[in-house]
Amino acid sequence: MAMKKQGKQSLKNNATTKNEAVFLAALESFGLPRPQKEVVMVKGRRYRVDYAWPELRLGIEIQGGVFTRGAHGSVYGILQGYRKANDAAANGWSLMYFLPSEMLKTETLTSIKKAYEWKQQNGLTPNSNP
Repeated sequence: MAMKKQGKQSLKNNATTKNEAVFLAALESFGLPRPQKEVVMVKGRRYRVDYAWPELRLGIEIQGGVFTRGAHGSVYGILQGYRKANDAAANGWSLMYFLPSEMLKTETLTSIKKAYEWKQQNGLTPNSNP
């Protein structure tokens, strides 16, 4: 029986899944709870944030394709990202942006933890009245 060759997309998905698992484990090693994936920030909008703690309205976006003119590197993609970020901010969300190469850096994980703790300590949740 011949083995079916995996396509380029399948290999990319496998690498993405592995990188995601390592990133989530790294967040947990920094004492953070596991974020939800692909969270809708604003009802009625189709876009999602890559990772989020919705109860704190804190999201993380991993900006792949920035240097290759991919989705986040084209003029259209950049402008769409601005609209998404502005809409999120207008609805009380804080978004953090990182490159895939930054996902496991101590500086990135420390920054995410600092934002998480700040939001938690200052009561900036959907139920609070700042």
